[in-house]
Amino acid sequence: MEIKFKKVHGLKDLVISGLILIAGIGLFFVNKGFGVTIGLCALLTFVLYKSSWRREGDDTPLQKRTLEVSRNCKPSLMAFLEGGKNTPELIPGNEGGTLLVEVWFTADESQSYVQLSEYVELGFQKITDVVELDGEQTQNLLAKL
Repeated sequence: MEIKFKKVHGLKDLVISGLILIAGIGLFFVNKGFGVTIGLCALLTFVLYKSSWRREGDDTPLQKRTLEVSRNCKPSLMAFLEGGKNTPELIPGNEGGTLLVEVWFTADESQSYVQLSEYVELGFQKITDVVELDGEQTQNLLAKL
């Protein structure tokens, strides 16, 4: 079964939109046109700005980090994702090609999901399925990112 993620509204998004809306309401009493414009910006921010992630079928909020690393790191990363306890070697850059490491993780770093993609002719192609990691492996990986 393939694990899929979707972008969703987080608490931070709601706070930002709310603050802009409050500013728009306050400015409405000073200048109606400017207040309405800022209020519309708040509504657009609420609709368009999504910074959290959720796994389909699960309500746990996740954060996402990505890193492009050298293709020379592939053996180390693959061994780590296959259950190795050693922290993977992550060398930023594109020496020998580029790998994209995508990590979705919980705020307390107790669980994470990792996927590797390889740069091939004008785009990234997935080379692994999404792999679920436990707390210790998650903390080791995030310390390297």
